[in-house]
Amino acid sequence: MPSGTAPRTVKHFSLHRINNVELRTIADVDDGVIQLMLHEENVIRGYARAGMWPHHRVMLFVLQDLQPLMRQVQDRPGMTRERIAAIQDQPATVLYDLKALDECSVYVNQQASVKAGYWNDLPAMEGLLAHEHAHPIAENDTVRASRMLQLGVVPSASAFNAVLTALCQKLSLLAPREVFANEKALHGGFQPALAHLNQRLISEAASGLPGRTALVQRINNAVASGHHPAHDAAALLLAGDYELCLPLAIEVAPFYRCGMTTQAAQLESILRATLFAALGTAIEHTYTALRDAYVHLPSTYTPAELIKWCSGVMQILVNSFATVGYALEFTLREQVEEPTEVASTATQADEEKSDEYSREDGNDTR
Repeated sequence: MPSGTAPRTVKHFSLHRINNVELRTIADVDDGVIQLMLHEENVIRGYARAGMWPHHRVMLFVLQDLQPLMRQVQDRPGMTRERIAAIQDQPATVLYDLKALDECSVYVNQQASVKAGYWNDLPAMEGLLAHEHAHPIAENDTVRASRMLQLGVVPSASAFNAVLTALCQKLSLLAPREVFANEKALHGGFQPALAHLNQRLISEAASGLPGRTALVQRINNAVASGHHPAHDAAALLLAGDYELCLPLAIEVAPFYRCGMTTQAAQLESILRATLFAALGTAIEHTYTALRDAYVHLPSTYTPAELIKWCSGVMQILVNSFATVGYALEFTLREQVEEPTEVASTATQADEEKSDEYSREDGNDTR
């Protein structure tokens, strides 16, 4: 255990069997644990009925926050500050080892779930759990190829480029992992839960529209104070608009891929009435181009083929930023090795259980 950290109190420990799957639950919170367990069981049963469930053991951790997990993974290779932040801010994440799919660990973050409004929205939590569990099920050639590539925005020195890099990675290199996970969740029978979750995501994005005026003012102030060049102002605003809208193409495209066009059209009608109505047709056109790229993405790509596909996605963004006078440049190359230990948040991490929850009898750890 790291020095200076006090053990947390285990307030709930249980062991259940769902068909041939062992589910162990450990929690340091009091409320909501039983309901979460029931939804976790629903997800296991749903994938099992569809013949898609890969694990024999599941460790479900329901925690106040994910600091215990972060202390375990922070020194692992590839665990940058950004990757750690991506995990610890998620309402839920699933860690698994590609070479040992016999088991997985589910981490539910109470604080993040409350902040996102999911803690008391159990259908949304079920949709989230179904999506997270779909990542190991969705492993295919294209997903594996995505872990062998690196994408960067040129130049990489400014804070604006850091924002652009994260956005471009999300929409290109990391998108296949999310698209295929959502597709598998739909095939697993979780269409109502995912549709509900996506409606929430659209509503949350639309709730950010009033803050756009404040963003414009902050950008203007940054330009006036010399912190940003004037020619970056329009690109900064466009990046903010894209962050609101474009990731939703990753959520909607799998409905089209599964032939669920009615549900996809319903989601996009909400998009048009809210986000696109406020932000304009140019952003809708960019959204549509990305959505179509995700709809037609094959599952059999080699790294070389995925580089070509990602370059096409990036060209959509390059062209769109060019309309506001910003020259977006990027690099895309193959890494030497593919990581085997991964998290559903598109990061690398060990499936090591936190020492803060170990017990002498070993019943709550592997």
